[in-house]
Amino acid sequence: MKLDDLKTQWQKEITLLNQNQTLNMQVAHVSEKMSKLEKQIASRDKRETWLLLPAIPVFLFMAWNADHWISQSGCLLAVILMLLQPFVLNRAKPNSATKLLSTKAYLENQLTMVNKQIKLLKDIWLWSLLPLFFAMSLIYIGDNLDNLFKWVMPIYFGFIGLVFYLVYWLNARAVKQDLLPRKQELEQTLAELSNPEQV
Repeated sequence: MKLDDLKTQWQKEITLLNQNQTLNMQVAHVSEKMSKLEKQIASRDKRETWLLLPAIPVFLFMAWNADHWISQSGCLLAVILMLLQPFVLNRAKPNSATKLLSTKAYLENQLTMVNKQIKLLKDIWLWSLLPLFFAMSLIYIGDNLDNLFKWVMPIYFGFIGLVFYLVYWLNARAVKQDLLPRKQELEQTLAELSNPEQV
């Protein structure tokens, strides 16, 4: 967006928001909720990254002491996945430059961020849980080549499946409770900002 276009957009929005106090309050309300959501996302990303850090040396130690290359591969794959997770989370982060944009462009940017977060959390099974399950399976197989189907196998995979289901359920709940309402508010506010005659 060129500087002249941005100035024109700002002037239109300032006039519209001054004329329509309800819309002005709605934009302020949505912006406040989005600021809280951004802090919540930043806190979640930091927490998940710091929780992974202690596990990395543990898996490296396990890889070093593994008796079979299959177990080593599983441990190293788990380490790679843990190192990649912060980069995956970072791709869906809000853009800090959005505050400098016009109100409409800022809200559009926030909507893009919310859509990225929804996709990230809905697809967690694809970019996190499934690859991690494969890594855990390799570790189990490598450690139990002589007797794969012993009594501990259903307990091992059952526990992993339960933990992964819990993680997926928590992410699905976050989408439903936190992200979808923000998405609807942003879409509604953008629609009213774009078509003031309908307000």
